Amino acid sequence: QKSYLCKMSSSNSLIRKLESFISKYYKNLLIRGVIYFFGTSLAFFLLISIAEYLGNFNIVFRTILFWCFIICVVIILWYWVITPLKGLFRLGETLSKRKAAEIIGTYFVEVEDKLLNLLELSEMNQENQELIDASIKQKTKELSVVPFLSAINFSENKKYLAYGLLPFFILLCLFLSGNKSIITESSSRIIAHNTAFQEKSPFVFTLHNDTLTTIKGRDFLIRMSVDGEEIPANVYVKINGRK
Repeated sequence: QKSYLCKMSSSNSLIRKLESFISKYYKNLLIRGVIYFFGTSLAFFLLISIAEYLGNFNIVFRTILFWCFIICVVIILWYWVITPLKGLFRLGETLSKRKAAEIIGTYFVEVEDKLLNLLELSEMNQENQELIDASIKQKTKELSVVPFLSAINFSENKKYLAYGLLPFFILLCLFLSGNKSIITESSSRIIAHNTAFQEKSPFVFTLHNDTLTTIKGRDFLIRMSVDGEEIPANVYVKINGRK
């Protein structure tokens, strides 16, 4: 009985170390996944917004863009965020202890075989119990000094921040340069993808008169200006159906 308890204690010590490694493994994936999710989603948002701004697409094409964006965001969210979260909380199929041992072995080559062998021993029945106990004690002692958790370094995710922040900086530059309409107007049209929009006029009229009333029969000067990428050759005023 004492020997069996010793075996269980050694095995539990190993299991706890592997469980801690698996948790840190999924936390690392989650950090990286959040960076990927925001970076990729924002990049795709910028891409379709700029495409709509330049193309001024019809309802069908805007609907395709809208649903492509939603589907891609959901897929990215599931793969890079939801899946690591499921693993972190041990929901569904997650990283097995054997697979964790193999991953640890890629960082500490000298311990992979010992770790896998120790897992096999801990799962064996009580035949040749003394021999099994001795092997478990020996391998556990050898592996106890191996820092499993150091195989995963959260700070390595810093190199992915550049890719995640690049779309954000592009968006910031558009807003600071006064070109936010490229994003705001086009994205609003994509969101309202089932609505038909009239093509925006390339020029804007600005009236400078303080008042638009006068005495009948007198001349009236309308002061106005035109601003835009294109300027009309002639300007008319329609009053009561007369030009």
